Amino acid sequence: MGSQLALKSRIHSTESLAKIFNAQEMIASSHIAKARDVALNAKPYTDAIFDAVQALVAHTHITHPIAVKDEKNPRVAVLALTSDRGMAGPYTSSIIRETESLLSRLDAAASSRSCSCTGVAVRRTTSTVIVTSR
Repeated sequence: MGSQLALKSRIHSTESLAKIFNAQEMIASSHIAKARDVALNAKPYTDAIFDAVQALVAHTHITHPIAVKDEKNPRVAVLALTSDRGMAGPYTSSIIRETESLLSRLDAAASSRSCSCTGVAVRRTTSTVIVTSR
């Protein structure tokens, strides 16, 4: 009888943990939705700043690499930002997948690339495709 009681207790605690994890996942998804809305609401401002810088550069003779696109420069920098927390699994895996895809396209185009990755999950699961740079 003692083992049956222990099993019932284990089942109940597992169900409770499942409810807690579900609640945490819903909270994390709402935070991601709010952050996405903030980013989308800031887009008109970033577009206006970009247009202002473009207009400024068009009327000056600045040759800085940020202001002028050099088609002969094959160097590319890739920055992969992922989550440090455990509740963003699909986000992190999609960032890793897209980064690997981008780096393979850059390798096919014979571009010189460097890649920087941040986030606990990406450092744990990075493949040699992401970490190595030419």
